[in-house]
Amino acid sequence: MINIFIEGNPSTLRRVRGDKMRSFKWKRAIIEQTKRCEKVGGPCKMDVIFYFEANQFPWDFPYGPDIDNHLKSFQDALNETIFSKAPGKDSCIIEVIAKKRRGLRKTGVRLRIWPTKN
Repeated sequence: MINIFIEGNPSTLRRVRGDKMRSFKWKRAIIEQTKRCEKVGGPCKMDVIFYFEANQFPWDFPYGPDIDNHLKSFQDALNETIFSKAPGKDSCIIEVIAKKRRGLRKTGVRLRIWPTKN
C-alpha cells in the first residue's frame, strides 16, 4: 500500500489564469515526492484528498476548483512514477475516491493506493 502526503499547490496542467508556472511546479513536486514510492504493476484502488488554498474557494465559486480536472492532471503526473510499470499506466486504477478540502495547515494531496483484484 502507498500512503503519502504530497506537499505543494495542486493545479491542473493547463492553467488559463493566474500563475501559469504553478502547474509545472506542481507536476515537478508530484514526481519528486513519489519517485521513490513502490511501483504499481496491476489493478489498484486509489483514494485522493486534495487540500487547496482557501482563496480557491471564493464567494462566487464556493465549492472550489473542479476536482475532475485536478484528478486527471494528478494521475498523468503519477504515470511518470507510481504507474510507470503498469500496462496502460493510470488505467490500472479500477476505483477512485476523490475529495477536496480547504488546506488548513498545508496544501497538497493525501494519496493512498492499494492493490486489488480485477
